[in-house]
Amino acid sequence: MRTFGALREKIRYVYAEHSALLDFLGRLASALMVFFIIRTMTGYHVFLSEPLVLVVFAFVAALMPSGALAVFAACLTVVQAFAADPMAAGVALAVFLVLYLLFLRFAPGEGVVLALTVVSLYFSMAPFMPLITGLRRRMKALVPMLSGAVVYALLNMLHRLPEVLAPFEKNDYMNRLTAMTRAVFTDELVILLAAMAASFVFVHASSGMAASYAPYLAVPGGGIIYLGFILIGALVTKTTAPVAAEAVAAGASVFAALILAMFLYPLRYKKSEYLRFEDDAYFYYVKAVPKAVVTAFDEEDDEDEDDEDETEYPGEAGPLRRMKM
Repeated sequence: MRTFGALREKIRYVYAEHSALLDFLGRLASALMVFFIIRTMTGYHVFLSEPLVLVVFAFVAALMPSGALAVFAACLTVVQAFAADPMAAGVALAVFLVLYLLFLRFAPGEGVVLALTVVSLYFSMAPFMPLITGLRRRMKALVPMLSGAVVYALLNMLHRLPEVLAPFEKNDYMNRLTAMTRAVFTDELVILLAAMAASFVFVHASSGMAASYAPYLAVPGGGIIYLGFILIGALVTKTTAPVAAEAVAAGASVFAALILAMFLYPLRYKKSEYLRFEDDAYFYYVKAVPKAVVTAFDEEDDEDEDDEDETEYPGEAGPLRRMKM
């Protein structure tokens, strides 16, 4: 455990020294993954499906603020949709305009969260984003996360566009529009949004509780809540849910989120418990320390003949200075 703590601090030090470069590389990797996912799921426009063109666009998007990534991805999707069907481009543009207004109001600068949500859904790791964004304790991250789920549903509709429009004549505009809209806003999307939102809110609330290991307990709880909402939603809407696949995705997401949580929250080596109680007038914060720790400390204190003893505990905020009476 101490070795892991030292490794974590070394990684934090390296990031602090090279944060600008590492942030740029992170935005570049996110842009590349999102743009190539759009290419894989659409690919109707020949020029914008060229790998070199996408790499150039990703590099430019990475040089700009994080919100630019969402704008680039939206423009790329609309152009790809227009190459397939102008009406599909209209549906995509309408969806992106609504999401853009939500971004301006609630979550400007959180484009990376939207992009990573699309990536996680593409790789069937839907529970991962509500878990890790909940640990970040930024309530506004809920908006880009849910927006990313809507964007992925839009990309899935564009991927199946020939199948969606096959039953209708080309001049049957109303039925074509209705079919495309229903292909985006399905019962499965509603269930997914509810499950992601519930998991995010639970992790966001419980990870900040005044109790030891609260973040590490919140993550498995968030995974269970996500899986429960998926199953309940499937029963209510009478849709088919891949239970085994969702369980595997939830388990893998919980494992990955726990690994990241170890870098976000300090490790506790002494196993002290921090609890919070409340009544009508006060909050009570209690720290319960095991007797073995106190006994060992007192024995060392008795053997020390110095007038002043300074002891540093790993995981605590700096040295603890005790004066002998």
